[in-house]
Amino acid sequence: MCGLNESLFVETAEAMVKNGLLAAGYNRINLDDCWSLMERSSSGSMVWDPKVYIVTQERHHRVDYS
Repeated sequence: MCGLNESLFVETAEAMVKNGLLAAGYNRINLDDCWSLMERSSSGSMVWDPKVYIVTQERHHRVDYS
């Protein structure tokens, strides 16, 4: 599935809270495919595809559910 985007993860986290999954201990959403460019950085790390996932300085919503 390569239709992954930031909105999907925020909506999934909200659904986890609404349905009691966070309270039951499910506190992770794993992004494991279609998020990277097909090249590596100069240090050898994988690189986010900015068209798929916008990395910003303000990432507060990613920790709001923990």
